[in-house]
Amino acid sequence: MEMEIYFGILNGDYAGDIEFLENGHFYISDPNQGINGVKINYSSFVEMDYLGKIYKQWITEYGLHHELIPLSNNQMMVLGANDESNFLDSYIYIMDLASSKIIKYIDLYELLHNIDPDLIESLEIPFDLVNNSADYNEETGELLISLRGVNSLMKLNFNTHEIMWIFGNPDFWGEKFEKYMLKVLDNTRLLGGQHSAFITDNGLIAVHNNDIDQFDLSNSNLSHYLDCYTSCDLLKIDEKSMTIETVWQYNANKEQFSNVGGHIEILENNNKLITYGWSMKQEAYENPQEILYTDPSYKNGIIIQIDENNEEVFKVTMPGLIYRTFKIEGFYQENTDNYLIESLQRINGTKLNGNLIKTSDIKYELNKAKNILI
Repeated sequence: MEMEIYFGILNGDYAGDIEFLENGHFYISDPNQGINGVKINYSSFVEMDYLGKIYKQWITEYGLHHELIPLSNNQMMVLGANDESNFLDSYIYIMDLASSKIIKYIDLYELLHNIDPDLIESLEIPFDLVNNSADYNEETGELLISLRGVNSLMKLNFNTHEIMWIFGNPDFWGEKFEKYMLKVLDNTRLLGGQHSAFITDNGLIAVHNNDIDQFDLSNSNLSHYLDCYTSCDLLKIDEKSMTIETVWQYNANKEQFSNVGGHIEILENNNKLITYGWSMKQEAYENPQEILYTDPSYKNGIIIQIDENNEEVFKVTMPGLIYRTFKIEGFYQENTDNYLIESLQRINGTKLNGNLIKTSDIKYELNKAKNILI
């Protein structure tokens, strides 16, 4: 069955997180103010509509990367950085959108250094913590973050700055963090360069486990990573007993390995929308000792949807690197599924003016027509 795929082209390298508003606009990071310092990614974000009109811009000295979280009372939680910190991507702050003032913040470097200065100072400075996702409960102050740079998930209280638990390799975290470490009850895999952790409606932790150890990247040949495979996991955590176990996993028969990017979204019908951000093509494994695991010519972005039986009902393969994919409502004709792709590819072109540009440079396998927005 034929599928139409459309690109909306923005004038500039707009990328990163996109947050939808009830008024039909969205927030998106804006590169046009330049990069703010060595340790900060984008330095501003904007409110924009689907025709490319910008309604307001916020510029912050602490920058942003990976995540914007709209809050009540016209506030925004932002993952950013502080150039005075010894960690990259370690600054989490809430700003008032009316005044652009910072209301409260956590510097993860300070938080971790206060517990074990020897461990933190042993890391190469500036150390890239890569805090690449956050899930925040405004009522309780509980905050789940994904620390890709140390292969760990952490839950803490943003209001009290208290760590609630850490899921990661206890050999890295050491004795002074021992009381925070979750204990594995089953064969739950340790994380490796994970992305997009969030708390599901029934209290489980969903995470896209890339399975690439961020402390073992010295060998660039694919042969070094033959045992690696990317999975999406649902984890059950008992905070009283400080234990963790896997209740569901999808690993695509261990045939997908995506070292960066990726996402899982649980849909209303309990299907899962999964993004493999930069997955190795199977042909690369024919001669892995001669192939670099970062070689873009052997990489694709892949989006699949699986049903409750883990059967694929939808698949798109496209060139380049995909960050995350979300199902969205309200586009095109009724009774079709629409998806928005957050792409890390830097696409330059004309200003988005409502025109949609069709491209055929994408492979797809699906059971009914879909629409893709990129």
